[in-house]
Amino acid sequence: MSDVSPALRNDDLEQQLVAYLAAHQDFFVRHEHLLPFLTVPHPGTGQAVSLLERQVGLLREQKLELKHKLQHLAQVARSNEDLLERMQALVLALIDAPSAEAVLEAVEAAMRRDFQADAVMIWTFQPGLPRAVPADHPELDGLRSIVDNRLPVCGQLRADQAGVLFGDTAPATASGAFVPLCDGDEAPCLGLLAVGSADPKRFHAEMGTVFLRHLAAVTARLLRARAVP
Repeated sequence: MSDVSPALRNDDLEQQLVAYLAAHQDFFVRHEHLLPFLTVPHPGTGQAVSLLERQVGLLREQKLELKHKLQHLAQVARSNEDLLERMQALVLALIDAPSAEAVLEAVEAAMRRDFQADAVMIWTFQPGLPRAVPADHPELDGLRSIVDNRLPVCGQLRADQAGVLFGDTAPATASGAFVPLCDGDEAPCLGLLAVGSADPKRFHAEMGTVFLRHLAAVTARLLRARAVP
């Protein structure tokens, strides 16, 4: 007598059947008469339905999921197109700015008007530029690593960070984006742009920063060109 339990033998048989069907995916094409007799539990009701009905249901679910994905992609595409148009208008305004101060004013105005920022702050680090502070300014201590990494950082703000950056508007500022104004890998960053929002979810760590990096590069290049010797 075999010492292998019937359950184990059934498991082996089931695995063999799965492997066979996976290797012969035309099995039910060649044996269509079996389809009406195969049933599976309906995921919603638990009642048995035919395999064909279940396949139709799965196709409907997949179609609906694809429809939602396409709608989401279309919405993202429209948002990116709108953002690109606003960014293009800002870049043209920056190019037309006659001075470094005018460049900073154009950035601030666009952030508030076109990008729905509730607070904007710009510091510069180079003598000859407006709003310049020393690179070792104590208020920059919590932000020095951002400037050193030369990449924008987005996320929620602590009360002390908001206070340093935005002053009187700090209590209404819950999230922000910190954008080092750098225009290359070698040249030192010329400043730091901070944009704040009252919405704690407006700026978050997972959001893309491609447009912010582009804005930083254009702003830094124009500031460098317009710096007073």
